[in-house]
Amino acid sequence: MNQAFVEPDLKQPYGHAVVRLPGAAAAAADPRFLIRREGYEKGVLGPGGWQVGEAHLSPLSANTDGNDLIIHLGPQVVDLLEPGTVLLSVPAAGFDGFAVWPDIAPSYTGSRMGDSTPTSEGFIRPAQTNGRLGPRPQPRRGTVLKDRGRLQATNGRDRSREPAVTAAYAAVRSR
Repeated sequence: MNQAFVEPDLKQPYGHAVVRLPGAAAAAADPRFLIRREGYEKGVLGPGGWQVGEAHLSPLSANTDGNDLIIHLGPQVVDLLEPGTVLLSVPAAGFDGFAVWPDIAPSYTGSRMGDSTPTSEGFIRPAQTNGRLGPRPQPRRGTVLKDRGRLQATNGRDRSREPAVTAAYAAVRSR
């Protein structure tokens, strides 16, 4: 059985890994891979995380170094893997082996799948917002919000001076 070698990607400190597959350079044009773990009901890494059925994922990038295939993986994959042995296949290269996955610091993306989702065709990236966010979602009508030191009802009018709202605000402030 072949062995792949995994290490943290030093160019991207969190949630990224570099995987070296000896003798697999022929797969540089089609570096899709499969990651499996033994002993789990959901033992195949797929588009939405761990699943039962097989799924081929695409790396962020791939290149060769002599006879070796080098694939770069992002948080979408790295954040889901724990230290230990995983089974790794690259069908286009005929590579079927294992890797000892090291302890790689996870990304700080706020979700386990990071900023894009792996699919069998590659990674789907979210639309670019150029630093702007869409409009803030509005709360349902009738919800009482604490806003800049006063309570407001969300029905459009300022109710901060009404007796019921003033009493509710006083009760919240006293806690």
